[in-house]
Formats: sequence, C-alpha cells, structure tokens
Amino acid sequence: MDKSNNKDKSSQPYSQEPFILYAVLPSSASFVQPLKLNKDMIQKDVEFMLNANSTPNKLPLYRILVNGHPCSLLIDSGASANYIHPRLIPYVSKTAPTIQGQSVETANGQLTAISKIASFSIALGDYTDRIEAYVFDSKFDVILGRSWLSQVQPVPHWPTGEWQI
Repeated sequence: MDKSNNKDKSSQPYSQEPFILYAVLPSSASFVQPLKLNKDMIQKDVEFMLNANSTPNKLPLYRILVNGHPCSLLIDSGASANYIHPRLIPYVSKTAPTIQGQSVETANGQLTAISKIASFSIALGDYTDRIEAYVFDSKFDVILGRSWLSQVQPVPHWPTGEWQI
C-alpha cells in the first residue's frame, strides 16, 4: 500500500477547507443552523488565546523583593492562599512537597494540581515578612491571598490602590 499520498491531517495546523460548526440558537422553535468558520477566524481565535495571558490588566500590582529579587505582587482577597510563580523558585529559601491531592481552583473554575510550597522573605518598602506560598503557574509573580490578609490585616485605600500595613 502506498502511503505517500496519505498526509497526516493531525500534523497540519489548519485545514484549507472551511469548518462548519452547528449551533442551536435560542428561539421559540429551536433549530440547527450551520456556521461556517474559515481559517482567518480560527487564526484570530488562536492569536487571542495565545495573547490572553499577556494582555495588560487594571489590577493594582506592586513591586516587591523576593529574597532580594525584584518581582511583582498582587494582593487578592479572592485567593484563599498565597501563591508564587515557578520561575521564582531559584530565589526562594526552600520548597517542600504539599499534601497529595492539593489543587487550586482559578476564577474560571479550572482545577490545577499543586505539588510544592515555598518559603521566602518579601520586602515592600519598609515592610518585610516571611511568606509561605503554593507554587502555581499564573500570570503574576506573587499573589498574597486571604491567608496573608487575615494574618496581617492591612487597610486598603481603594482610590489610590495603596495599603496601610
């Protein structure tokens, strides 16, 4: 059997043929309507997904030092714990494995396994502290969550984005 004419379509990033997506549209009498997707639409979606993590946000980020290394910090009352990005592992004092089965649920409902916890010091202006944080790949270097907020009890000044510690 000659396999030279059979190209593996799974290795091609996009098909040359238009995709057809069937969507049920809400109405009093539901029906199925084909929606044709061309490669330009797919390319735009791919570019959006690849760049979604790098889009600027309006969250107040602070410059801190993690064991003397400059990085950014997000104070997040919606996060139950503290988190540090894996790229900062070379700058932490120590890491240890977490309890098996530990995971974090992100705002979109996705569960991600957590396997390490890190210990390190932070410096933010005159404020210094010793932090334990789960190692978690997010778009932020360090996230201080409710565990830190309830321990330190900083007072926010919402109009300026400043915190009194």
